Amino acid sequence: MITNKKISFIIPVLNNFKYTKAIYENITSYFPEDEIIISDGGSTDETLDYFSKVKNPNLLLINNGPCNNCENINAGALEATTNYLVFLHNDMFVPSNFKSNLLEDIQPNTILSYTRVEPPIFPQEHPGKVVKDFGNNLDTFNKKDFELFASDYNSPLQEGGSQLFISCYKSDWIGLDETTFVPPQMWAADDDLHLRFNIKGLEKKVSKACVYHFVSKTSRQGNYQEGERQSNFNFVKKWGFRKSHFNIVYNKKVIVKNNKMLKDQLSIWFNDGKDIIVEIDENTFTQQDFTYIQQLNDIIKDNGEIGTFSIGNLIINIKSLNEHQNNLINIHYA
Repeated sequence: MITNKKISFIIPVLNNFKYTKAIYENITSYFPEDEIIISDGGSTDETLDYFSKVKNPNLLLINNGPCNNCENINAGALEATTNYLVFLHNDMFVPSNFKSNLLEDIQPNTILSYTRVEPPIFPQEHPGKVVKDFGNNLDTFNKKDFELFASDYNSPLQEGGSQLFISCYKSDWIGLDETTFVPPQMWAADDDLHLRFNIKGLEKKVSKACVYHFVSKTSRQGNYQEGERQSNFNFVKKWGFRKSHFNIVYNKKVIVKNNKMLKDQLSIWFNDGKDIIVEIDENTFTQQDFTYIQQLNDIIKDNGEIGTFSIGNLIINIKSLNEHQNNLINIHYA
């Protein structure tokens, strides 16, 4: 057991004081000697006033002013004084065995997701997520039954997903991209982070340590759909794909004959590079051709040759197969 090691609980917040106060009291009741960092991104409720008056040497309140979620999380990570970072949402509950289970599983060069247990709001299960109803808010939460569940839960380590429910050594943290994913965007930021972890060669696993997640009590307030759409748009613009087997970035440019509108619509999948040129005739362009564009990095990698070839109605001229994904790993967020 290595439970005597201190860890930093990092909680980015924006309003929703009721849940922030609840998770603070939850953590301090079980882990009073560990560091709690409340990183505030411009709350206008009682959050700042309340926590600025709390007398706890292990509490660090960071008043970032208005900022995006990525900046908020990065600020908390930078201020952490322990070797172990644990990122939590404020709409969570942490059981009493969380720390001991987490520290049994955490390793260097590993990004460790902790298992989250959720009520059936989004019913699909996947690595790191268990659907089991212990209440969907603080008022209906069955703490006793969840503690019993957590005490028996012993799922083996497995490949983790891309959610931002993670812990890691501070030395392995590479930061969220706070330039690409600006307000109110956040959803693709965790995909971006995990993709960069993959490219860097870090392992991703899910721990038996679990939390209860009341599900999006802060993030999905109001009209969040447009922010989610823009976040996905910016991910594709940055990487040139949304889902890819190879996770490779090429410098590529699209040329559309006689149709600027179509070129503008397709430009999200290109970075105006000069290594690969894709020519399109708008008179013959089809939905299947658009599918090829979405899969273009994988198609180019599979082809693997300098020269010109056609697929569908696309003419692809490969001048260089240089890969540029490593240029996007590290984010200078200090």
